[in-house]
Amino acid sequence: MTSPMQKTKGNTNFQPFVQILLCLINMILRKILQILSLGMFFYLLADNFSQIDFAATKNNTLTSMKKIEIDSIQSIDTVKYKAKEYIDVIQKTHSQYSTKSVATFWLLSILMLFQIILLKTNQATKNKHT
Repeated sequence: MTSPMQKTKGNTNFQPFVQILLCLINMILRKILQILSLGMFFYLLADNFSQIDFAATKNNTLTSMKKIEIDSIQSIDTVKYKAKEYIDVIQKTHSQYSTKSVATFWLLSILMLFQIILLKTNQATKNKHT
């Protein structure tokens, strides 16, 4: 039978290995979180960049053309139909923006969580080394 001293003495041989393994896992997880954070950041940046209206004069021209088209209509029923059609388009657009905003909110929340985890692991590592 082995004594408790021999058991603890035998386990201490693995302590450096376990510490190195835990440190390696910590480093790998930090790198994965950093890469995911950077990927999400660039996705959000590209997504917001795609929302910029670079062709403002073209869009203004199209809007003016639609207004002229409405002004030229003589029938009130046709105007009502066009108005309802435009309201449906506006509602669909708002729904799409709302869905996109929810996705962006969750991506930013996850990104913030990753940054908090990275900050805490960096602080824990610094405290461990001092």
